[in-house]
Amino acid sequence: MSSISAGTTSGTALVSTGDTTGSLVLQTNGTTTAMTISTAQVVSLTSSLALLGATSGSVKMTAPAVAGTQGYTLPSALPTADGQSLVATTAGVMSWADAAAPTSLTVDFLVIGGGGGGANGGGAGGGAGGYRTSTGTSGGGGAAESALTLAIGTAYTVTVGGPGTGAVSTYAAGGFGFNSVLSSITSLGGGGGGSNTIDPSGGGGSGGGCQFLNSPFTGAAGTATQGYRGGNGPGVGSVNAGTGGGGAGATGTDKVGTGVDATTGGIGVQSSITGSSVYRAGGGGGGAQGSYGGGVAAAGGTGGGGAGTADGATGTAGTTNTGGGGGGGGYAGTSGNGGNGGSGVVFIQISSARTATFSGGVTSSVATVGAYKVYTVTATSTTSETVTFS
Repeated sequence: MSSISAGTTSGTALVSTGDTTGSLVLQTNGTTTAMTISTAQVVSLTSSLALLGATSGSVKMTAPAVAGTQGYTLPSALPTADGQSLVATTAGVMSWADAAAPTSLTVDFLVIGGGGGGANGGGAGGGAGGYRTSTGTSGGGGAAESALTLAIGTAYTVTVGGPGTGAVSTYAAGGFGFNSVLSSITSLGGGGGGSNTIDPSGGGGSGGGCQFLNSPFTGAAGTATQGYRGGNGPGVGSVNAGTGGGGAGATGTDKVGTGVDATTGGIGVQSSITGSSVYRAGGGGGGAQGSYGGGVAAAGGTGGGGAGTADGATGTAGTTNTGGGGGGGGYAGTSGNGGNGGSGVVFIQISSARTATFSGGVTSSVATVGAYKVYTVTATSTTSETVTFS
């Protein structure tokens, strides 16, 4: 077997061939620049092996300081598809394998409950539905919530809350809106507006306003991080008129002084989840007597809040799929009905590489917004519908 003793050499080719154990070829001044070693040979390098780039740089592979004794056998062929990675057996035999499929995904959302109904007969406006989102400001001054992490292939509840009913009986309060749901996120329905004999509804997303002819004089409370309270009133004692319901972005307007005009509903909150900035979840405006006894009805809050009416007319309904509160009905010797609230809505934002599939009974649409698919769910037939991601 040929050997090379310690020393230096420069400008010459070193060639060792023809023995029974293998061959070594080092050529620096010929047509080949390579090292060739037979399969029977092992090359030992201390610490690191650096592979130099053709023009600059290097790639280094380094063994641990205490390396043990181990070996790896590389695959005999290239990967069969892009994205494959090397995997190994406990014996160090390596092969190409497809990347493991993800088991979960990130889901951003905007979930709005159904708006509360307006009260009857110069009554108050209904409160907006609760407003919860991971993509901007939530209702009631709340910050953006954390996005959901949901399992692929699992069915999750999705429900669009219906509107609260406007009051139809004399001096009756408006009805609660219904909750909207996506998985663990529940946005409460808005509270109904109050009349001169019945308190406004609290405990909803946003609270209903009050009528300020007699007691009560306080708008109902909203729910933290979902919506604001309804407007307060001083108790004028001479007319049937009401304050505005709370919105997701502000309280219903309080009644100040002894005037007989109704007050406006609270403003909603803006979101750009669909690619355009839109206000939703405004409170309903208060109703008034108008020509019958003085007083001007009030507008609903920006974001789908229904306007109040005067002279015995029916209050304006909240806008569909905004969660806006219904407007208070007017009074003119006879009581106008309160306006219905606006139905809620559910927005689901996921990577454009993913897909949402809904069970029967769900009305939805999808649009591409930048790098995302945004699903808009506008109606569900029951509270048992689901969405599954793939």
